[in-house]
Amino acid sequence: MKPGPESQVTVELVHRVSERVAKGIPIQVALQSEPVTYDAYRKHLQRHSELRAIQATAKIKFLDVTFDMITAKPGPMLRWLLERRHADVFGPNADKISGDDTESDTAHPTQTLAGVPEHLVDELRKQAP
Repeated sequence: MKPGPESQVTVELVHRVSERVAKGIPIQVALQSEPVTYDAYRKHLQRHSELRAIQATAKIKFLDVTFDMITAKPGPMLRWLLERRHADVFGPNADKISGDDTESDTAHPTQTLAGVPEHLVDELRKQAP
């Protein structure tokens, strides 16, 4: 019986991918130079909590460095990058409660970028990959 693609996921591979994730590279892109598919990688991490912890630490490291950059040198483009990379936290609907159909008249601080017109932000969101 031929070993499955998950058998190619090693601790070393998870460390390499996690280093890329810590730099802000999406997991799918970080895996492109590795001999394993995203689905096999994801399934393997689901089964092995110690490897999931390595991946989670890399994500936290990325966020920590990013927040340090923002507080040291605030700017609209850095906030925009965070909106794109972590839309679940910083995106336009980040503060929306699941099932809540009411629209708020006040903008959430993460929905707008200081000094950048809203129509420009919408255009940048459309053009972003």
